[in-house]
Amino acid sequence: MPINSKSTGKTKNRTKSTRIKHPGIGQGVGGGRKPSIKEKQVAILVAAIENGFVVKEALTHAKIKKDAYYRKLKNDVKFRDRIEVADMKLKMKAKANMANAIRNGDMRTTRWFLERKVPEEFGRKRLEDSNESSNRNIQVILPGSRQHPRISFP
Repeated sequence: MPINSKSTGKTKNRTKSTRIKHPGIGQGVGGGRKPSIKEKQVAILVAAIENGFVVKEALTHAKIKKDAYYRKLKNDVKFRDRIEVADMKLKMKAKANMANAIRNGDMRTTRWFLERKVPEEFGRKRLEDSNESSNRNIQVILPGSRQHPRISFP
């Protein structure tokens, strides 16, 4: 197929390469760089994240470099999904435990849950937020004073 060369104005004849393609060379089958994160390291990383480790701690535990982790996270969809599932497992277990405690009648857990989920109805009101606080005098009795209820003076 002739190609015009703009620099010299002459026509060069070039043909397609007749190079023989060998399976496994340059095609990702058997050659190339070894993966920087091995499957054993991924298993350790996933287990650490499932047990509540933050990413930095889990990477140290699995002996994985931070750059390699984020590169793999960006490029490998299956790896990213495994990490996301591992991160959710402990949170889901904690929520299930809390739900079981509420179902079993644990009032302390029930109050805690309602204070956070429905704060406008069950949240604790702060003293400075209530209208009554401006009309109320607060008396502070320090330990060691004669008015302190636990200390008796002869």
